Amino acid sequence: MRRMNPAQVAALAAVEAEFQRSPSWTQDFGIHVPAQAVMVTMVGGTSQVITESQNAKNWAAYLRTEKALCTDSLAVQLESVGKMFEAALAQNPGLAQTYPSLVTYLEAGRKSAAKSVASRKAKKKAAAATASASVTATAVAPAAPAPAAVALGTTHG
Repeated sequence: MRRMNPAQVAALAAVEAEFQRSPSWTQDFGIHVPAQAVMVTMVGGTSQVITESQNAKNWAAYLRTEKALCTDSLAVQLESVGKMFEAALAQNPGLAQTYPSLVTYLEAGRKSAAKSVASRKAKKKAAAATASASVTATAVAPAAPAPAAVALGTTHG
């Protein structure tokens, strides 16, 4: 698949305009040139697709930023409300039926946190086992003769 560099992309709108206003298309390019209307449509359409693609990338970046800000802010607020809810729930267990989705949300957070803790412990244990095995292998492996000793033929084996 052929790609256009940024300078080529930037020139597309002007190329489209030039192609469109050419009064002597066939004379300028020869009788085998694609139809002028086809070329104008292709250049213009490609330019629009590239522009919309960049707009979509910019929009996606904006949404990622906004999503991060919103979810972070909301998570802080829901954590605070959750603590208050749990205190109120101790006094009135019926609140769980009034706010079942909040209960689901809070339970999901606890499960996720527990899973993260377990994952970190497993990774730490695996890293410690790998480090221990590495130290053991290094201690057992015989040392190679020094390069100078090999070159002089003074090694005894």
